[in-house]
Amino acid sequence: MDDNRNAVFEFVFNSSDLKELDIADELKQYGRLFGANNKLYHDVYKTIFNHKDSFKYDSFVGSDIEMKISYENEIIFLKRGEQVIKVGYEDFLTLLSFVDISFSKVLPLYTVVELEEEMFNEDLQKVFASRKNTYVALTARKILVTDGENEYVIDYYGRLWPYGEIPDIPPILVTNMLIKKVVSMGISDDDEIEFATYDLWKKQVESKLISTAFMSEEQVKKLFAFVDTEM
Repeated sequence: MDDNRNAVFEFVFNSSDLKELDIADELKQYGRLFGANNKLYHDVYKTIFNHKDSFKYDSFVGSDIEMKISYENEIIFLKRGEQVIKVGYEDFLTLLSFVDISFSKVLPLYTVVELEEEMFNEDLQKVFASRKNTYVALTARKILVTDGENEYVIDYYGRLWPYGEIPDIPPILVTNMLIKKVVSMGISDDDEIEFATYDLWKKQVESKLISTAFMSEEQVKKLFAFVDTEM
């Protein structure tokens, strides 16, 4: 697969209903911007995940970005320079999911990552409550799951570092959006790169398989209720 990430994003976007929106060109601009600026992208996602109603990005180069969210009306307002657009909440989540599919790299197995504590749900808060760090080792990649109707991807299974797999302890479900930084990269060679690119990433792109990071709360509950019965 061509590793031109902007071209991949263009393909994914144009294969979706987003291309029919009046603001399609503007959304593409935001998608490419998010893909080029990982910190901005994650900060935008965290704003939504933590149910905050506004976010501002002060740019060193170019125009600042402001985002305001009406959760009640399911509308997001985006302002960049003099340009202001209004986008539906679900459409914006879809855009963010396409950025993830297109621009996120598939990390090698046994990469150790630090998780973003601000993104922890109650279960993860309990897991890491007595720990000095939030490190996990990635032990599986791009796990296909279904809620019985739709298919999604869990980006990684993670195990507490340095303990690894512990009997009767389920893996931590790690999304790209939960990763704060890479602490130690796993081993990679030509075979690993080929497998990650063509067997994992390419299939996700072609099928537009969305990460579980972009599911609604209802979808998450439905999915993992179903997954629990399958594991």
